[in-house]
Amino acid sequence: MIATGHAALVANLAEPPALTPTENLATFAERGITWNLAAAAPVGKFVSGDYFVVGGVVASTSPASVQDDGVYNDAQAYTGRWVHGLMVNPGSEGGTGANPSTTPQGFDSLQKSPAYASSVTEFAYDHVLNLDPGATGLSISGVKSLVKTTSILDGVDASSRSKLENVSLLTILDAAPPNGSFRRWAGCATKTPIFFASDVDWTVLPSIAKPAAATTLTAASLIAKLGPLQTYMNQQLYARGIAPYLAQSAYGADIANDITQAMLFTMTTGTSVADRNAVAYRLIQAGLDVYDATEAGRRWSSPTFSFGGAHQWLKILMVYAARLLRNAANVTERNKLAAWCDGTSARIFAEDMCTFSITREMIESTPFEPINTRLGPSGYPDWSENSVDWLSKPSNLTSSGLAYELAYRTINAYPWLSQVLVARLLGAEAMWNNSKFFEYCDTFYDKWTLKTQPTDAYLYPYNRSMVQDYYAAYGPVFSKTSAPTLVRRVAHARYAWMEFDENFTLASQPAAADLTVTVGGSAVSLAPVSTTASGAFSTGSTNMAQPVITVASAAGIRIGQRVVCPKLRPDTFVTSVTGTVVGISTTVPLASFSAQPVTFENVMVYDRAMVAVLPTPLTSDAQAVTIGYTAPGSGYVRNLGGVGLPSVAVGAAANYTGQLPAGPSSKDLAYSGSNTLPRQYVGGPILRPQTIRRMRASVRFMLKSTLAANEALLASFNGSTNSFKVYAATSSALRILIGGSANQSIRALTVLSDLPTDTLITMHFYFDGTQSTQSTAKKLAVVWSGGGNNNLDVSASTGTLDGTWTGDINAILLQGLFAFASGGSGGDPFHGSIKEINIGWGDETLPLPADFTGSEFAHNADWGANGAGPWGQNQLYFAGPLSEWNGGIPNRGNYGSYSLTPRRFTISGDPDSALAPLFTAPPV
Repeated sequence: MIATGHAALVANLAEPPALTPTENLATFAERGITWNLAAAAPVGKFVSGDYFVVGGVVASTSPASVQDDGVYNDAQAYTGRWVHGLMVNPGSEGGTGANPSTTPQGFDSLQKSPAYASSVTEFAYDHVLNLDPGATGLSISGVKSLVKTTSILDGVDASSRSKLENVSLLTILDAAPPNGSFRRWAGCATKTPIFFASDVDWTVLPSIAKPAAATTLTAASLIAKLGPLQTYMNQQLYARGIAPYLAQSAYGADIANDITQAMLFTMTTGTSVADRNAVAYRLIQAGLDVYDATEAGRRWSSPTFSFGGAHQWLKILMVYAARLLRNAANVTERNKLAAWCDGTSARIFAEDMCTFSITREMIESTPFEPINTRLGPSGYPDWSENSVDWLSKPSNLTSSGLAYELAYRTINAYPWLSQVLVARLLGAEAMWNNSKFFEYCDTFYDKWTLKTQPTDAYLYPYNRSMVQDYYAAYGPVFSKTSAPTLVRRVAHARYAWMEFDENFTLASQPAAADLTVTVGGSAVSLAPVSTTASGAFSTGSTNMAQPVITVASAAGIRIGQRVVCPKLRPDTFVTSVTGTVVGISTTVPLASFSAQPVTFENVMVYDRAMVAVLPTPLTSDAQAVTIGYTAPGSGYVRNLGGVGLPSVAVGAAANYTGQLPAGPSSKDLAYSGSNTLPRQYVGGPILRPQTIRRMRASVRFMLKSTLAANEALLASFNGSTNSFKVYAATSSALRILIGGSANQSIRALTVLSDLPTDTLITMHFYFDGTQSTQSTAKKLAVVWSGGGNNNLDVSASTGTLDGTWTGDINAILLQGLFAFASGGSGGDPFHGSIKEINIGWGDETLPLPADFTGSEFAHNADWGANGAGPWGQNQLYFAGPLSEWNGGIPNRGNYGSYSLTPRRFTISGDPDSALAPLFTAPPV
């Protein structure tokens, strides 16, 4: 029986023996592709339906690979295009590069038409990899896998995203395989089968009724979209450029839907044994391809590129195969197959890499902003520890979409609902072993049902019907009969909340009278406010990333409130308030959104938390805060299973306002190489206007050749009063121009030839606008391994010093930082590359340091494989003193910054860990 905790019929269907007959053939065809052998040889099919030949020599294929002149569908011409290519053992080399243009393929050389030429090439063509006899004039023999494609010739897509029509995979063996063999992945060096049809445990598959609203599927139509699927290239979005459209959907979300509806088909009552087996064999084969590729080190994306909907279909294939092969005779291989399905120890698939827990480090790193690199997320309600969130790009927390309807959140999550249903029907949730993925999908399902289950394009009709009828029935949280348990009470800045051990449904919200909150012994009012609102319909790029509405009156409206309006989603929250313009966390769905009645609630449940938005933000952790809940009669607040929350007596909340969390010993989001590693994360800054009295900065760079006079390090010109620049002012001095009305500069009288080439150099500087002499206002150091010195001579510095200087952080930093950032990943166009910049600002409480070894100059870095090249991504980090942090100034950068002390962690296995002694090590 399946281990879901729910009753289900098991399809114990009789199973005929799977045979592997062969026939002596000199030519045979599949999917419009003909294989011509030099002489007749035994030809057969694996249980998946793919061909093999024993000892054969492939003399030619049809259509042969040739060069073609033709016309794109935008009427522009192309010439010399290689079409109908063939690759041998694809995946055995290449395919792991971060940049898709460096991932080679030998199928088709078509590039984008001139109208699209500026965008990234979708898997660059390498003619050396095209081994079709028509292209090389050579026959192919020996034990190997041949993947042959046919190209689209008439009106091919000008973007080159659709250029292949079909594919056939032929394995040349030196002996006939055993009956019922599954073939090996095309990139495997060995072609010896390790799993067989006799290994399949059909009792794993339940039998559930086809929903009345679901259309009837056929085995043939499903198999037509099941490959052989392309697991031999890395599966970034760019793989769609070489997806043969008759054998595989181009886009990841569509592939995921094709796969999951095929899986559900094998579990549907009334499916014949023959149809069930034919589809299941193809699915198991695809899962084994993923397994072999994973074993070989293949990875399908880089954290530096967005996952989007690109490869959310790979893991469910392996899970399906692992469950049906759970009793396979090859114990070693079946155990390894199951181990790769573990979402904790093998965090390499999109479903696991894109879902994660909210930590207190994230919550506390910036005031009022749970994740400090989210797109303006001041009110997004991820306040509680252990709640789940979603990223389209694990290396970048800004990719966590603010609005529910944003691209990729729904593109991913709709097919994920089908995958969760499949996993639970297979009894595979424990084997998957990532509770956060399932919790995220359960929460998304709750939101989806509240949206009245729309006909979204990224949830195929058959899957949608299955999810509607069965998702809650097989989800343990939806049948839980006990009430949620209180975990902790917390207060921070704007919020007081109670966290519980499970999620709440958005359909059952508390009223203001249900929560009691006190601050300093005095009760605070949590009464809602009501007004009317209008807004622009969110469509395309309009009002999507940061939706806004305009209210008749902004009185009493605060960041974090829940927005209650019949025309907005129930998970809508205030993210910003600027006059009468209110930012919200979901899009405006109607063009007629005008003068709508709207209420702003100060209490709500979201995920695991019951939250109160405080009328006056807390200013320190010394303020005593209490919070409790009184269930109103039958109770409003319920878990996903519909069980009401009982009253919670008023109790003290832990007030974290102003407290910096301890630096974590590890991080769990980013993926690097074949293992998960404790990495830091990059977040592009969103600068806000703020006057400053003091600032500090550190810049890392490498020189490829010696600097000359007036050459910029951070920008392509020397400076302006509105920018932060670092450049060589003369042939003997470095100069830092920080701009502002006083045009302050720091000039170091150091010989430029002292700066070595091909060596990591760190430049520190500090400006204190409260001082009135150069020597007390400015400090500068240039440091590198084996040389350099602290406290350089800055006596030649310029600028009016009267102790009253202030600067605007936008005006000072914006142009300089963006000039720096534009060098991105490849370094600046002059002498080398800027590797990291670390900016801080302060007030009178942050003293001018005696040197640059204090904690305020500790470093935070994200070096190595998580970035572009051996040095990692360029970094932009921001920090400030505790008083400013509490006062509402965002601590920009990644969530490792923690205000005053951006940190560089020495990372085991990091090729740059040896650089750590150059900088102050953080406390452990």
